[in-house]
Amino acid sequence: MADTFEPSGFVPKKLGKLFKWLRAFFFIYVLSEALVVSGSLMSLLMGSAMFGPEYGFTIGDIILGVGGLLLVIGFIGSIILFCVFSYRSAKNLKNWGVREYETAPGWAVGWYFIPIANLWKPYGVMDQIWSGSQALLQKTTLAPPILGVWWLCWIFTNIISNVSFRMSMRAGYLENYATDVPLYKTTLMLDSVSGVLGIIAALLVLKLLKTIAENQDGFINSKTFD
Repeated sequence: MADTFEPSGFVPKKLGKLFKWLRAFFFIYVLSEALVVSGSLMSLLMGSAMFGPEYGFTIGDIILGVGGLLLVIGFIGSIILFCVFSYRSAKNLKNWGVREYETAPGWAVGWYFIPIANLWKPYGVMDQIWSGSQALLQKTTLAPPILGVWWLCWIFTNIISNVSFRMSMRAGYLENYATDVPLYKTTLMLDSVSGVLGIIAALLVLKLLKTIAENQDGFINSKTFD
């Protein structure tokens, strides 16, 4: 195990229960993205009420509506719990004095909300959290390949979804019918791509968080029996 210490008054918090809640909301997010992808593709193939009055309300529109509603719930819940998980795991490592973790716990969350810096800083912090948690049980601290794949998928998901949103506004998304149907169809294609990337990112980061939770909780349990 890593050489650690605990400052007076510090009580490390286990991550297992929090991870279970986080996983539940991530699965809602994954389901919602799958519905958005399906609804977008069906709208492209079968038409959409947004294309004009001759199409009417289609099954693609229904699936998109349900997916959009679940996406709000899943995304907000996932973001909140992910931030709590990141802060709690970082605080444990910082208070244990694990040398692989160097960032202030607050920045484990804060970097995600700083423009430009959020393109690479959160990746570095997650690398530190994963490596530090591995070090607790004397496991390899070399970052796994899925860490980089997760981050690339997450970055491209956000870029593509932001581009799609701006284009949908120009295409008249808030009107009864799209004012620019070809542009609106492009947004549906972009939403499909961002949805697939979002699903991959969510599943990969869940695997990372599961390992972090197991390592930190295992370390806490081992100290209980010392």
